Amino acid sequence: FMMRTYPERLFYLTGHSLGGGVAKLVALKLSAALHVPTTVAFAAPGIHHAARVLLGQLHQELHNKLESESLTTLTVKPMHDIVSRIDLDTGNSVVAPCMGKAYDCHSIYRTLWGIFKVCGSMTHANLTVPCGWSPEAPC
Repeated sequence: FMMRTYPERLFYLTGHSLGGGVAKLVALKLSAALHVPTTVAFAAPGIHHAARVLLGQLHQELHNKLESESLTTLTVKPMHDIVSRIDLDTGNSVVAPCMGKAYDCHSIYRTLWGIFKVCGSMTHANLTVPCGWSPEAPC
């Protein structure tokens, strides 16, 4: 409804883990009828094979989008995370730093802390985060 009502606006879909995979599937489904929203998924599984199973008989256009990777998706894949290694990915991906084991690196908080540590907060002020976000984060 919103994308049809405001076609001039940019829309973003985002999610973590299963929510990120669902966001990518929704973007694929919406791409058949509307412009494709930009999707940012954190530690999300790929959707290449899952889309064929879950969306049933895809239109040829959707098959082509999956094959050409023309979806505007970005998957942030923490190092050592196992969930983001499930299925083949579509779109673009970037590896986020994480010092920990697979379970630790799946945490959205550790992922965000790793990004903030490397890139900064972009606010030109000292970054403060809740205590316990990451063992490396100050409390």
